[in-house]
Amino acid sequence: MPSGKRLAGREQAAIVENIRSEMVRAKKMTQSELARLAGLPETTLSKIMNGDSVLDVEQTSAIAAVFGLTMWELAMPPALRTDRGIAGRLRRAAARHREEVDVDKSARDLGL
Repeated sequence: MPSGKRLAGREQAAIVENIRSEMVRAKKMTQSELARLAGLPETTLSKIMNGDSVLDVEQTSAIAAVFGLTMWELAMPPALRTDRGIAGRLRRAAARHREEVDVDKSARDLGL
């Protein structure tokens, strides 16, 4: 059993619903594909998605990374995610400072 911090029931239900939405957005990704990409056993992901197992922070982070999101973004309602992921944050920062930013270079520089 992972030693990471566990999420509360309401948080998990919202995140699981968002995971389902992201799977559809990702061209109907299967649970098997998601489990493989997130580095989780299929049985673990299946139990999480069915509410039979508690999602921990490490698992949430791994699943979010598959979709190019942070775990905090995955927890947000999709309507609030107007510009998704790290690249979106870099673009918004550049717009605020009115500077040209090479997003790909900045991501590489950050080790992303």
